[in-house]
Amino acid sequence: MGTSVAIIETKIEIMKTEDISLFHRIVESGGINETANLLSIPKSTVSRRLKALEEELNIKLFHRSGRELALTTAGGNFYQASLTTLKELEQVICDLSHEHAPLTGNLRIQVFPIPKMPTLFNIVLAFMELHPQLDVEIFTSPEPLDMIKYNLDVAFRIDKQIENANLIARPLFESKIHFYASQAYIDAHGAPNDITEMPEHNFIVYRFLDSSAINELPEIDNIAGVKIKGNIHTNNISFARQAALAGKGIVCLPEEYAKQDVSDGKLIRLLSEVSSFTSQYNIVYPSRSFLSLSASKFIDFVLQEIDKLSIEEKERIPEERQWL
Repeated sequence: MGTSVAIIETKIEIMKTEDISLFHRIVESGGINETANLLSIPKSTVSRRLKALEEELNIKLFHRSGRELALTTAGGNFYQASLTTLKELEQVICDLSHEHAPLTGNLRIQVFPIPKMPTLFNIVLAFMELHPQLDVEIFTSPEPLDMIKYNLDVAFRIDKQIENANLIARPLFESKIHFYASQAYIDAHGAPNDITEMPEHNFIVYRFLDSSAINELPEIDNIAGVKIKGNIHTNNISFARQAALAGKGIVCLPEEYAKQDVSDGKLIRLLSEVSSFTSQYNIVYPSRSFLSLSASKFIDFVLQEIDKLSIEEKERIPEERQWL
């Protein structure tokens, strides 16, 4: 095994790193079609370059059965051996790049929809203004997509979506979260007197397509492990608010997002005497993935721009509703 890995590492040094990167993308995305779609190149090009890499290595990297691909033992060894070596080579190239060289290529960004998305979009547009040769793709989705599979460079996500993910997270800001319900719901079902009564009530529950759900409250005033349930599940906070306004259940919302509804008497904050809990918004990237120069500079730029905001401006970030 040690000898074969050494041979593989020697061959890497004389190969096109682009073809090895393409091989990695096929492994991580799950197939040739997926890779072609992600990279916006013809399927025939992906197949041709994969075949050329196999011929150059003189090994079969994949078992093929129709459209299905499965790594061979040799392919798995090559993937593992080339993973670190390729990243180190790309990092050297990145380090040798001139600090003021123009950024080129693609930057793919996923944004978890939040209030005040225009603030983030303005930061993205300002970054593009500084780097006009860079192509930027932005996808808004509340789903915790696999960043490797979908070829995402960076993503903006809430803390609940990164607890069990192999991601590096840089915090941007926090939102205070409270419980709210309409007067119609309270008239029909009463209001909870404390946190321990929450399981007796109907909640609008946040649930994602992978079946993960925010159905357990964080520790509040030394009370932890309180489960919640409800007959409405959604990954859309705007719909959750609408359902609460319609009297369908209790909802958890950022304080500033619910502020106007509370002022208008449309929503009532529940358990106002208990502490709020917080939700953190982060910029994240895959810890096992090579961070491109454009992604690295973008992350630094976002952190710098967020840091410029005043405390009051950061607290107002969850305020706007034009975000989904």
